[in-house]
Amino acid sequence: MRTSELARETGVTRRALRLYEQRGLIAPPRSLDNGYRVYDRPTVERIHTIRLLQSIGFSLDRISQIIGPTEIDWVETLEVQERLLARRQAEIGGALAQVRRTLSEIRRGGVAGDEAVLALIAAADLNQDETDMQDDVMNFYNEKAREKLANHPATPEEIRAGEEAWAEIAREIQAMVAAGTSPASAEAQALLPRMDKLIGAFTRGDPDITAGLNKMWSKPENVTRVMENLPEADKARAAVFSPEVFDFMGKIRAAAKK
Repeated sequence: MRTSELARETGVTRRALRLYEQRGLIAPPRSLDNGYRVYDRPTVERIHTIRLLQSIGFSLDRISQIIGPTEIDWVETLEVQERLLARRQAEIGGALAQVRRTLSEIRRGGVAGDEAVLALIAAADLNQDETDMQDDVMNFYNEKAREKLANHPATPEEIRAGEEAWAEIAREIQAMVAAGTSPASAEAQALLPRMDKLIGAFTRGDPDITAGLNKMWSKPENVTRVMENLPEADKARAAVFSPEVFDFMGKIRAAAKK
């Protein structure tokens, strides 16, 4: 199939085709003696798949991870995308509801326009605090890791369970620090498998996510900055993770390597 015919069938532009080739999503077409570029049927079907995935919100980087020599697991792929889109929908829905409430207040004369807008800005600032914190954390991850985290978000139940498990470990470490327990002691070393299990649940063994997490934890000031940028509602819950706790965690791991 020639490029012009492919464009009519799939709606793909020549520029998009070149981009797909550059990203390794499709193989370069065969060139005929007259200079025409022709695509075989498997490549045409692959382009249809790429277009479908793009239409439901997948980036080309993510698509390159999904399509390959093996058949796509459509159930798993669509379930992941469903969770991501549902989260985005919830964020947009919350913002839209706030705008509608503010408009309703202004129209009913219950509050002056300026006051209503200031209240709307205040609400937006609370949401922005959380966004800024998330952006600050994401700065430690490369593009691939960010996309993997976005496309495989933890459920609220998983997040709560993880937070509770880490908080329990942090409280045990606080007690050890207060008692002068050595990081090399059997009591302290017993925490390491629990820590590694929680880390594994977050990274899923992915090297890109693991590298980002290690980067964030490599310096105490990184963790301190993330903690300082937490929304006010979360700071009290995170207070148990003091610099002393993170320092002791590092010493536990260092002692295990000796």
